[in-house]
Amino acid sequence: MRAGACSRSASTLTPGAAGNKPHLAFEGGQTPLRRRLPKRGFVNTRSLELAPLNLDAVQRAVNQGKLDSQSVITMKHLRDAGLVAKNVGDGIKLLGRGAQSFATEGLKLEVSRASDTARLAVAAAGGSVTTVHYNRLSLRALLKPHKFPAGPDGTPLLPRPAAPPPRLRGRVDMVGGLPAGAPPSPLPAAWRIQRPLGGSITAAEAARAAA
Repeated sequence: MRAGACSRSASTLTPGAAGNKPHLAFEGGQTPLRRRLPKRGFVNTRSLELAPLNLDAVQRAVNQGKLDSQSVITMKHLRDAGLVAKNVGDGIKLLGRGAQSFATEGLKLEVSRASDTARLAVAAAGGSVTTVHYNRLSLRALLKPHKFPAGPDGTPLLPRPAAPPPRLRGRVDMVGGLPAGAPPSPLPAAWRIQRPLGGSITAAEAARAAA
């Protein structure tokens, strides 16, 4: 816009003559093609991004000494052992590949989700699988506690464990504890939903289910 544009004799009053052009998707005012085409499917904005982990990888890590089968194995231990990617998204899901040859006795796992096959295989060997809930902040505190500021005693100031939202209360067994290794918190009785394979099933229950 040149000098004197506000005068009556000005010839450049709008930016249209200053070199601006309509964007490429502009079709002269009619309904653009991107809106005329039919829509197919949808994107679930509430879906969780879970890193898959199979039982054969857990068995191999135990045999190589990367995991201690005598203590509770949390998602931090699984990540530090290199069994999943560094960015686990919303957590880890335990899958059943290698269930037939799984032989680690007394293994105790805490993961976000677990398939029925994986639960049965671990329970048949005398162990247990507990599904625990962590939101994005508490999961970051579990996996990367060094990213949080330190308190007066030098320990990281971690957030409180978050309770699951109503849509997830029937899909987890407990609320994950902080820091790693802390015992998880049980859910209130009103939130618990009886599932076919429950939360942490015993070897006897696994035998009855297999029969």
